[in-house]
Amino acid sequence: MSAPASRLFEPVGGRSLACFRIAFGGVMSLAMLRFVLKGTAQGKFYRAVWHFSYPGLEWLKPLPRPGMEFLAGALAVLALSLAAGFRPGLSALLFGLGFTWLHLIDQTNYLNHYYLVSLVSLLLAVLPSGAAWSLDNRLAGRPQNTLVPFWSVAILRFQLGCVYTFGGIAKVGHDWLVRSEPVTAWLRENRHLPVLGPLLQLPAAAPAVSWAGLLFDLSIPWLLLARRTRPYAYGLVVVFHLLTHLLFPIGIFPLLMIVLTPVFFEPGWPGRWRKDSAEAPAPPEQPVRCSRFVLAGLGLYAAVQIFVPLRFLLRPGNVLWTEDGIRFSWKVMVAEKTGLAEFTVTDRETGRSKKVAPRAELTPEQVRYMAIDPWMILQYARRIGSRETAATGRLVSVTVDSWAALNGRPAEPFVRPDVDLMEITPDTPLERWLVHLKPLVP
Repeated sequence: MSAPASRLFEPVGGRSLACFRIAFGGVMSLAMLRFVLKGTAQGKFYRAVWHFSYPGLEWLKPLPRPGMEFLAGALAVLALSLAAGFRPGLSALLFGLGFTWLHLIDQTNYLNHYYLVSLVSLLLAVLPSGAAWSLDNRLAGRPQNTLVPFWSVAILRFQLGCVYTFGGIAKVGHDWLVRSEPVTAWLRENRHLPVLGPLLQLPAAAPAVSWAGLLFDLSIPWLLLARRTRPYAYGLVVVFHLLTHLLFPIGIFPLLMIVLTPVFFEPGWPGRWRKDSAEAPAPPEQPVRCSRFVLAGLGLYAAVQIFVPLRFLLRPGNVLWTEDGIRFSWKVMVAEKTGLAEFTVTDRETGRSKKVAPRAELTPEQVRYMAIDPWMILQYARRIGSRETAATGRLVSVTVDSWAALNGRPAEPFVRPDVDLMEITPDTPLERWLVHLKPLVP
């Protein structure tokens, strides 16, 4: 076994892992309680007549009323159980399954930090996060600071590092680095802020913020790993995410990254002031055991987390325009996109046509997301056609007049208006039914 592989199995203090568990469980319990108190389920699940399912997951449906509120309440309890260290593995697994189900019901629910929550829950389901500061240890009379293998900390560092690194890679492009878009538009929306607002309107502000965001994302994991720069890097993490919380309404993501990033510190950093903070010593002269099964699992997980964000490179076109491979890729806040889509149904036998208004059965949020995603437009067009055929017994054609504007560009035609979307399948090449994004004229 190589030296780096052996390093993964060296015993380290379990307090850092416990701190990560407590922070994650605490934040998610608050998020679930907020979900219930704000009545989010009403808008996301019960107002919509129909949902944009993920391929193969059409069977995922909302629970009957008030089932989604009950599920969110149960998830809050599970998150608290995880934070307390009561059956942490099982609590994390059940929380992760319920949370993932909640957000896989409709594609318009997708947010990058929801994906992160699902992944972290999966990891905590298999990690020994209850080795320190857990209710299980207290009830069983076990020490509250037992050792854990270093890989259990390293995999969490890797996961957070993926968020930052791929978030930085997503910013490497002409829009972000040369046009300073969509940052220019976002800063303009914050001109009302006292003191900071006028400064953000200066000509140099948008380019400076754009480049600072890129450099932060690409460098911060490495600065956190280095002992000398770690305290300063964490200070940057706090400042960066507090500013993003102030300027951009992106939910729990800033808080989540602030409380989880200390996992980059030395594994025994928390609780050194406590009387019980001495770590259980490793058995003397005991060789480090390296499990090939664990190594294989870590390698497979890492490979998936690297391939999935990069899969868009295998697809044609600008991913911000095509939306092909944009989900699960950590493309965090790199596009400002608006759109409009109006559908026409034509009876193939009589030639009669009629307009279909999506707002009649979709929520405003669904309409907004559908209009900028060609795959959702295709999905909804096929729903319209299938419903009309079932009602009349005759085949129909469905076309769409759609426009989209990306990162400050003028609105452009989106899906080809002359294509019958009932003839298009998910395997049909994009160039046959999607209008290409026009190149920018210098």
